[in-house]
Amino acid sequence: MGRWTHDVGVPKLLNHFTRNGLSATWAMVGAMTRPSLPDVSGLPEVNYRHFLKPWFSDVPKEGGESTHPEWFGASLVEMIGTQTRSRNRISFVFTRPLGRPGMTRERAIAEYRYCAQIAQELGIRAPCFVFPRNLVAYLADLRDAGFTCFRDVDELPVRFASHTLAAVEKMLADFAGLSPCMIEPSLKEGMVSIPDRC
Repeated sequence: MGRWTHDVGVPKLLNHFTRNGLSATWAMVGAMTRPSLPDVSGLPEVNYRHFLKPWFSDVPKEGGESTHPEWFGASLVEMIGTQTRSRNRISFVFTRPLGRPGMTRERAIAEYRYCAQIAQELGIRAPCFVFPRNLVAYLADLRDAGFTCFRDVDELPVRFASHTLAAVEKMLADFAGLSPCMIEPSLKEGMVSIPDRC
């Protein structure tokens, strides 16, 4: 599946976007935009009841993108970046535990800094941050790390307190083929807030 993404999936999408003059935002897992696993020793560990191992325990420590394309995608980032006519934009999240119970502010800040560093290395100015599952947290710290915008919570016709009910609402809207409505960016904590959809 990882090889398909590199050889078929992303190239076909990029060609489609370019042919039709479409722009797209690609949400990248920052740790996986490298040719191999970067040094993650500076990240405070997170502990979850449902996942008792260290967070990166399943990520291959030897080899890289050529042997483990399902884990790493440096060439994908380069491929997306060269397709300037399709006006692609790359957004980041460093790993996936943000928003889960057990995530500390210390870990969140470290994640933000890692992402900002990777964006700078890749020459991406004014990077945007994507919170996993749109569980927004520690916005002032995100801004201090150098981010200028972030994907905010979904705008839904009905707002449910329960994440489960909100997920069901989104799924039903997709099945019904409801057209998404226009969203209006706003400013929060000195950054541009971009609602996901409604």
